[in-house]
Amino acid sequence: MALIQIDEETVRSQVSEPVFAEALALADDGKVAGLTESGASVSALVSGHSVTVTFTASGMFAACECLDPELCAHAAAAAVSWVRMGDVQPVPDLYALLRTQDSGWLARRLATLAAADSALADRLRTELAETIVAEETTDLLADLEEVMADMLAEAEDEDNSWDEDGWYPDLEDLEEILDEIDDLIEQTPDTARELIVRAVDLIEEALDTGEIYGGQLVDDLERVQGMHQEACLSGSPDPVKLAEWLMGKVLTSNWCTFESSLPTYAPALGDLGLRRCHELLDGTIAGRVPDYKLSTLRESLARAEGGTDAVVAMLARRAANSRDIAKIARLLIDEKRHDEALGWIDQGMGRYGRDQHLLTLALDCHQYAGRTEHALETRWQLFTLSPSMHTYQSLTRLADADAAPWKAKAITHLRSSAAMAHTLAEVLLINGDVAGAWEVLQTYGLGSDLRMRVVNARARTHPQDAIPVYQELAESSVSRASRPGYQEAIQYLFTLRTLFERAGSQAEFPSYVARLRAAHPGKKAFHTQLDGAGLL
Repeated sequence: MALIQIDEETVRSQVSEPVFAEALALADDGKVAGLTESGASVSALVSGHSVTVTFTASGMFAACECLDPELCAHAAAAAVSWVRMGDVQPVPDLYALLRTQDSGWLARRLATLAAADSALADRLRTELAETIVAEETTDLLADLEEVMADMLAEAEDEDNSWDEDGWYPDLEDLEEILDEIDDLIEQTPDTARELIVRAVDLIEEALDTGEIYGGQLVDDLERVQGMHQEACLSGSPDPVKLAEWLMGKVLTSNWCTFESSLPTYAPALGDLGLRRCHELLDGTIAGRVPDYKLSTLRESLARAEGGTDAVVAMLARRAANSRDIAKIARLLIDEKRHDEALGWIDQGMGRYGRDQHLLTLALDCHQYAGRTEHALETRWQLFTLSPSMHTYQSLTRLADADAAPWKAKAITHLRSSAAMAHTLAEVLLINGDVAGAWEVLQTYGLGSDLRMRVVNARARTHPQDAIPVYQELAESSVSRASRPGYQEAIQYLFTLRTLFERAGSQAEFPSYVARLRAAHPGKKAFHTQLDGAGLL
């Protein structure tokens, strides 16, 4: 296992000169307190900021409550202070003497002492197990760093070249390392958590290159987030530091989704951690993340503290429109609390007026409770709010055997305004009232598609009424003066021939064709197509 050599020059190489100068000032002025060491990590309180620095073979990494995404002066000051402690720490004489003995003698002597002292035996077993885990952890971290460094190097190579198929990295080695870290969670969750935090950072760094195709690495990141939750719930993380790390990820990550995970972390965060989340949310975080993420974060924090009722209370305080009320109603409906949801819906419509989203949610509540009459009345409100074929058919389907009076009521409503002529014609057509639809067409006009549906339906019983429409279409197509237009005109003429025959005036068709030809004497291509169509 390689040793990591750290001195002040090492620290200087990890940060900019201004940051290092500030760090030296903090260390020299006694602003570093409570320095503690745990494995390859050092924690301290620097000028009021809690910071943890981890030393690896590839450099220093820190988590500071100042939430600076780069190595900050607080982290560098803690590292410098730790280095200086090592420079002046005396080596006990006993330690120097023991180092002169061979390992065999030391092992036998410790075994003899432990045989007579059960407490010492237990302590030795624990420390030996921790040492083995620490060595495994160091090896795993080194392997993780190496695998991800290779991936980043490959990503850089891909950035300098172009491959139309994209780059799909081989993630087998990474996933084997993640499997080993996963196995550590049950045995040493806090140690595993430190490895997981580094894995999150490294995977995000690779994803940020934008060169990795496919979703497998994103899936690995999602897996690592789940492992982090498990390690936190199984271990004993510092709740304040955990809160700062989670909120820091919300602020800086383009990939993680911790803003929605606070309820899962609630047992590990406890009151202290949740309070720290609030402090950061109201201070550092607010204004620095998109509104949608901020909203998700507030809801997540409220749910972590008090479940759905806390979320409802928070949303109610901030409600500014019907969408906010609809969100509250949906939360309650998801928990089968339909009557409470209806209460909020009534409040929302009383405050903001009828709203399609609120009415749809009210319909869900009435149907869930089996209140058919209320559901029908709500369907009617939805229809009058937004008259369309969809809302009409939804109303009549719900009415089922009692649909007739609702159909008549809907048609009366549609006749009340020219703005609803399109929907009125559609409704009349599906109800078989072709004469009514034809009247709407003659009175208001209709869009081309619906117009032709009405015309063709009318032509089945009154072919003479459809003849002028198809004549207009044929003449318009010829006027386009193009071969596709002429071909289209010929098709309309075939339809016209059938309509003239069905109307009993087939003798008039050749005269019409002659008039059409005479009206366009210079369109030789049209004449040629007309002669070859076999219409006469």
